[in-house]
Amino acid sequence: MGRRVFILLYHHVGAPPRDVLRRKLWVTPGLIALHVRFLRALGYRFTTVSEALATDAGRLACVTFDDGFRDNVDLGLPALRALGVPGTVYVVTGEVGRQAVSFDEETGTGASDMASWDDLRKLRDAGWEVGSHGAAHRRLARLPADEQRRLVAASREALARELGSPPRSFAFPYGSYSAETLHAVREAGFESALTTRRGVAREDDDPFQLPRVTIGGQHALHAVRALKLALVEVGLLPLHRPPLVGGAGTAR
Repeated sequence: MGRRVFILLYHHVGAPPRDVLRRKLWVTPGLIALHVRFLRALGYRFTTVSEALATDAGRLACVTFDDGFRDNVDLGLPALRALGVPGTVYVVTGEVGRQAVSFDEETGTGASDMASWDDLRKLRDAGWEVGSHGAAHRRLARLPADEQRRLVAASREALARELGSPPRSFAFPYGSYSAETLHAVREAGFESALTTRRGVAREDDDPFQLPRVTIGGQHALHAVRALKLALVEVGLLPLHRPPLVGGAGTAR
């Protein structure tokens, strides 16, 4: 069997504020633990994204968080540490350390505090991978090519400067990318990039268009998406893989 990488995508950890409309962007630490234990029972080994992609074969799984919220550190880190699992967090570098952040192209999510550089160093020292989500949370495919290059390169430079080494992996904000975006990410020196396209990454997939499984919600029912895909991987359900799209995705 070739390499299979089951990449879980989360955003917030904890309970959503009462006034937030898009509540499925939050997931409890207990549900994250449920997903981890379920995949482990099916034979998956958890690691960071870049370490998984450097492995030749086997069933591998990754826990990823987009945006770089403070709750990833406060609640996500202890939950995963108790399970012996490292996470991979994709950071919007222009928002690091800010409080009450709302992204310009986002509605219904409310304002959130972001992790600081010291928080990100704490994650790094705990064995997490810190990747880039751009210098700003923008739909990159909608921007001119030179602006895309600037946002991608600036984020990599900031992470290298603050954390001591350049990031290896990128995640497209909103799942939005184009041929120009792919060129910008490769040109900046990244080794991989993650989309919001649903699926399990295979050994022959383009490393710059890797699928993930978006997870969110407060109830066990929200584990079903992960459950179905995991059953596909052990051969108990058929798999329908959507085609690659070089445009806007549906998730953050």
